[in-house]
Amino acid sequence: MAALFWTVAPLSTRAFEARDDGDGAPYAPAESWIGINGGTNFTVWTVRSDTTDGAFSSDFRDGSAAGGENEGDFTLKAEEGEVVVGRDLVDGGNPVALESGEFSAYSWFTPGRENVFLGFALYDADDGELLRWGVTENGVGYSTDGGYHPLDDGYSSWGFYEYTLRWMTGANGLEFTLTGFELGLDGNKTATDWNAMFNVAGQSVGGIAVIAKNGAASFDQLSVRGTEVPEPGTLGLLAVGLAGLAGCRKRGN
Repeated sequence: MAALFWTVAPLSTRAFEARDDGDGAPYAPAESWIGINGGTNFTVWTVRSDTTDGAFSSDFRDGSAAGGENEGDFTLKAEEGEVVVGRDLVDGGNPVALESGEFSAYSWFTPGRENVFLGFALYDADDGELLRWGVTENGVGYSTDGGYHPLDDGYSSWGFYEYTLRWMTGANGLEFTLTGFELGLDGNKTATDWNAMFNVAGQSVGGIAVIAKNGAASFDQLSVRGTEVPEPGTLGLLAVGLAGLAGCRKRGN
């Protein structure tokens, strides 16, 4: 009997990148950027939650970005209450889940009153919030299921910041590292001293969001890069192939 050989290609992860530099069209001259997608590998901006009863604003002003960059400028403002506006990661229209990667953005915040939170959030593939980070009236910090964790006891409402949040899958869920730079109007960067490392329960990142609570959050230069988790269908095909290989070997014996 002729020998039968099977070759199963190893599963390979794929590099992924989503960007939105806010460089004009299709945002400008729209009065609101919600419901629009001006980036690549993102879905449209969608309101995830709103306790302001619709009393918030989302403005776009082309050409006045953070850090002196000549790009777009997004602003989300909530005078009272909190609004969260987000978007999912997609590749060719299909949902993406990143088991490792990084999120970065330029931002600056204007607190309005007490009980402020202005910043960003990451979501898992099932739209569950993994964590949020940004500023309160007392400084920079991040929030997880374990509560709020302050990182800095001083904050200038006129400061520009570049946030970078990196993550990877570890033994205790997702392992995050948060770093940042303060950006001068001349484009120079000064490293902050509030770097942090922490774990969050979860397996992957599937979406991002911007948060404005009792103040205004302005941001620009959104970027998400990482490694895609193999799709369940791909894993299923591999399992079928291995099962077929085992059956052929039994019949051969």
